[in-house]
This record gives sequence, structure tokens and C-alpha cells, in this order.
Amino acid sequence: MTHNFMPEHDTIELRGLSDSDLPAIITVDGESATGKTTQTELIAHRLGYTNVTLGMLFCAGAIALERANIDPDNDSAVRAVLREADIDFTLRPGKTPLVSVDGRDVSDYLFDERNKQWATKLNTVPEVVRNNELRLQQLAGSGHWVLDRGIRLFPDAELKIWLMASAYDRAVRRCGQLALAGRYVPIAQIMEDNAVRTERNRENHRPPSDVVPVDTTNLDIEGVYSKICSLISDRRRA
Repeated sequence: MTHNFMPEHDTIELRGLSDSDLPAIITVDGESATGKTTQTELIAHRLGYTNVTLGMLFCAGAIALERANIDPDNDSAVRAVLREADIDFTLRPGKTPLVSVDGRDVSDYLFDERNKQWATKLNTVPEVVRNNELRLQQLAGSGHWVLDRGIRLFPDAELKIWLMASAYDRAVRRCGQLALAGRYVPIAQIMEDNAVRTERNRENHRPPSDVVPVDTTNLDIEGVYSKICSLISDRRRA
């Protein structure tokens, strides 16, 4: 089947590509504030990929805990509840999956701030982390998938992208994100915080040798997406 793009989504690089020409799995990793989530969502929406993230699994788990009135700091209770929780995904290529917890659709409030806060705590429970990683690997067994921060779970992905940008550009973008949430943090402070975080997590910020780097400095969202489309097209010609 040849992809028929909507005119506003068409790109010269991808015209005429068929499903078999597209990488089965694309991972988008890289530095903070480089547009990883935005680009995975664009690829999913415009190219018909499925996009499920670990964050979705952790937030769904947070909802299960809240319904069971469980303290997220109680590791044994957390593990017990999540073993029994029925977390299900209705996968919709090109669209965000529908998520249900114990038979109830939670898609509309999955990423509420409280759920994200609890999800951060769940991310420190080794059994929960490993179970979510296994679930995601099982879900991505067929079709076309794009994954934000997926390289560690899918080291054999056909296209592994690493987004980067200058320290200043990343800080400006983060400043904008915080402003939208009603917080103002000076760009200089964000740059300092990013430097400390990068040094603390140096291994996680070092790209593997087999990724394709994409420098997003001075590029808008469409500019980055165009670069990624070129990589997909180049892969077909290789």
C-alpha cells in the first residue's frame, strides 16, 4: 500500500513510499527539550505509526493505585495492586491509543498532573519498571511503531534517532514549556540545571554508537520532522 498523505502533511522526501519501505520500529531518543515527544507524535499521526510510551503505562498504574487508595510509597502494596490491575490499550495507528484501567476508559485524564507525579514514584520500583518494559516490548510485536526514549528497549530498531540541540536552545524551549504551565524560570538557571543533570546522568546522555544524530538547533518542529523524513527516505535507498 502506498501512503496517501494529506496535502498539509505531504513531504517531498516520502512521496510514493509503501508500508514495506518504512522502518518497522523507529526510536527517538536524545537530550531534554529537543522535541522527542513532539516528533514521535508527528510520526505516529502523519505516517500511521503506533505510539505507546512507558509514561502511559506508569500513569495508568498511578490511576489503579489511586482507585485502590494505596500509598505510592508503599512498595509491597503497589506491587500487589498492579499485579491485579487490568490495564488495557486499544491501539489505533496514527492516533493516541485509548487506555483503560479495570474496564474504564481513562484516556482523557491519563496525563493529569497528579498521575504524572505518582508515575514518577512508580518509576523507582524495579518490579514495576521491568513489568512495564516487558509489556511495551510485547505490544510492539507487529506493525509500525515509533517510541519516545525507546532505544534501550529496542536496540535492534531499524531507525534509531538521537535528537540534540545547543544548551541555549534547549533552555529557551524549556523556559517556554514552563511558562505555558504558569512558571517562570530564567534561561540561565535552566542552563545551569541542565548541566548539573547531564553530568549526574552522563551515561544516559551519551548517544550509542549506532544512532543517527539530528541537530535541532535553530530548527522549528517542521524542520526537524523534515530531517527525520529524509532519514526514512535515505534508509530506503541504502
